[in-house]
Amino acid sequence: MKKQYVKLIILSVGLMLASLAMAAPNSSPTAANNLINIFNKTNVISAKFKQEVKDSSGQIIATSTGTMIIQRPNRFRWDTQTPMAQLAIADGQQVWFYQPDLEQVTISKMTHEIGQTPLAILSGSTASLQQNFAIDQTKPNEFILTARKNAVPFHQVILIFDKQEHLNQMQLKDELGQTTVLYFTDLKLNASVAKNSFTFEVPKGIDVIRNP
Repeated sequence: MKKQYVKLIILSVGLMLASLAMAAPNSSPTAANNLINIFNKTNVISAKFKQEVKDSSGQIIATSTGTMIIQRPNRFRWDTQTPMAQLAIADGQQVWFYQPDLEQVTISKMTHEIGQTPLAILSGSTASLQQNFAIDQTKPNEFILTARKNAVPFHQVILIFDKQEHLNQMQLKDELGQTTVLYFTDLKLNASVAKNSFTFEVPKGIDVIRNP
């Protein structure tokens, strides 16, 4: 379970690169505009989250909880607290992925590939959102995003908002039939955040791995 958990977090912050192109699905212009209008109202999102990973039969195989802060464009702090502490931070230039139990931090440049990952949907620009995903709307507060490329961590993402246009749930579906569901609570929009929220100081004695 630990191996699977670490893999999912790494995928979520974009440390897995994607490149193979496929025929791009088409967006619904109305759906894309509706989602962009929601995103344009918010520059900062903070919340508690609960993450469940389900296999192809719907059985929960992993659960985690924590907090997040997202500031558009391209800044986020994803602080997983249970079942093990892990921290992902992006400052718009690079991404730190800190694993205290392994006593290591991985540092990667923030390239265009992060636009194909789930956190980038919330933290990235609306232009990159449309570039990387086809957007459809099945219900007034539900949007389906389909990746325009293959070999990405998740081929489909579902965003569910409440009537006040607050994000309640995010579903991520991969090619293996697994679904990762993120539930958000205590959501705060456009609140002030500490200046050091998106910086990381490497603790003494921690191994540093730098990706090209």
